[in-house]
Amino acid sequence: MRALADSGLAVGAAKVGPDFIDPAYHLAATGRPSYNLDPVMTGEIGVRNSAARAARNCDLLCIEGVMGLFDGTHLNGPPAPDQLPEGSTAAVAAQLGLPVILVVDASKTSHSIAATVHGFATWSNQVQVVGLIANQIASDSHLEMVESLISRAGVPLIGHFRRDELPRRPSRHLGLNTVAEDSKSASHWVAALAEAAKYRLDLGKLVSLFTHLPAGEAAVRPPPAMATAAYSSGSAASFIYQENIERLAEAGFETIPFDPRFEAPPNDAGLLWLHGGYPELYLEEIAGNAKLLAALRERVAMGKPTIAECGGHQLLGRSLNGTVMAGALPFSSWIGEKPVIGYRKLTARWPVLGAVEETTPIVHEFHYGRSDATGEGLVAFVGSRQHPGGFGTANLLSSYHHLHLGSAPEMAASLLGSALRYGAERSG
Repeated sequence: MRALADSGLAVGAAKVGPDFIDPAYHLAATGRPSYNLDPVMTGEIGVRNSAARAARNCDLLCIEGVMGLFDGTHLNGPPAPDQLPEGSTAAVAAQLGLPVILVVDASKTSHSIAATVHGFATWSNQVQVVGLIANQIASDSHLEMVESLISRAGVPLIGHFRRDELPRRPSRHLGLNTVAEDSKSASHWVAALAEAAKYRLDLGKLVSLFTHLPAGEAAVRPPPAMATAAYSSGSAASFIYQENIERLAEAGFETIPFDPRFEAPPNDAGLLWLHGGYPELYLEEIAGNAKLLAALRERVAMGKPTIAECGGHQLLGRSLNGTVMAGALPFSSWIGEKPVIGYRKLTARWPVLGAVEETTPIVHEFHYGRSDATGEGLVAFVGSRQHPGGFGTANLLSSYHHLHLGSAPEMAASLLGSALRYGAERSG
């Protein structure tokens, strides 16, 4: 992405699936926000609309896949033999009618790489594999052999990278270290990758393989703001869907970010959205931010509209890893040893903020968090199995789940309504 942007092209970016970390690197590479294309949460129409957002005012749109090309989820059961796995990169490529560039690990392989590429290219007639980038090439002779072999698979080689030539980026349990926690080193890393790409890839051939994107919803000009939505951001709360912020603005919110390490949300915010991230890495700063913790306690106690997701949810509890948090909700949390990951269908036992009981959005969670109480307002379904989904009231939605407003587009207007009603009731 950065290599193409450095050539003078306006490059848009998107990520298949629910990931938060990679889109931040896309922004560092292109200077433009990146968008999530998640057919499980938003459906095929939502994917088209999100892709259209990502491509606005751009010459090219680069979409990073998720896991392997055909890896998806079984939220609604295994796919039929003629169907692509739900949520997979292959499914998104087919839905958008876009070609696929494979990146294949060529280390410790010779003839098998041709069989691997041939298998990917012919597995489904709904997917068009048009090029290959070979990674971890050992030597010139290895490269010559790989080029000769994959020509039999009918997939052109766009370029390659040599074994261990690309700089590495530190990572932890949820993925790469985030851009937000060290943007300078992240920018240097992206720049180094771009220089390697300019040297090793045929960028002209790559650009020639791009095709037209199907139309999505037209751009919406945000109306004059009728309420304020404050949202947490920064290194402790960087797990944010760009489209959510835009949809709130399009519904009539003025959106204002704040850093929970050092700041508190404005008292007059009609809506508060506490995002996830790595609050456990910044417990001293957060616990020392007395103004924030007092504001959170007051907000929940007074019934001000509030959404809290994953790490943001943990801020509302009594403690996190033994460090005192806001105490706005009756639970304590800690970081466990095993991950909790997957899509859920979220329902409510009674009316909750955003009318979740009517819309039943698909949400996603990926965390190591554990709590001694889970709340009673929300129920999360995986197939026919259900488990407690979090705390929910008419003005509160707090859980480990991440919500994409593309899953329930009407929720943005509902959230505005809640904010305006609360303001009218307080002033009346």
